[in-house]
Amino acid sequence: MKRVIFITISLFGFGSSYSQSLTPEVSATSGDYYIGVDATLSWTIGESVVETFSGTNAVLTQGFQQPLYLVTSVEEAPDNPYQISVYPNPTTDLINISVQSVDQASFNVELINLQGKRLYHQNIDSNNNTIDLKQYATGIYMLKIYTSDNKFLKSYRISKL
Repeated sequence: MKRVIFITISLFGFGSSYSQSLTPEVSATSGDYYIGVDATLSWTIGESVVETFSGTNAVLTQGFQQPLYLVTSVEEAPDNPYQISVYPNPTTDLINISVQSVDQASFNVELINLQGKRLYHQNIDSNNNTIDLKQYATGIYMLKIYTSDNKFLKSYRISKL
């Protein structure tokens, strides 16, 4: 009898000590692990705590879930010789458009809602330009930029908050 009790207690003690684990585990639908020269990076989808560090050349966001992920450049012509910047995006009232070009060219800009209605059309030069969005409702808009002879250059998704 003592032998049966000893075996039962031994198995129970071995089983409970074996089932405990201190290694961190994550059950996620997606993720990856990268080994670099001086660091390693592992990530998964689904973490609720996020912290962001900004520097002069980069932004590093820790955690699994990114709080705001926006694709702003939707479409670009393959032979686009111009450097076009649209900022800030998302915005509350103003959009700045900067077009870097070798020649002093002019461009056509149009703002379109998601129903396809053209809300704004303007001819701009190749310097910094501003579009006032205060009069438009909160939502998603498409900003399309063309050359002065209506050759498509680039399309942006604009989020107005």
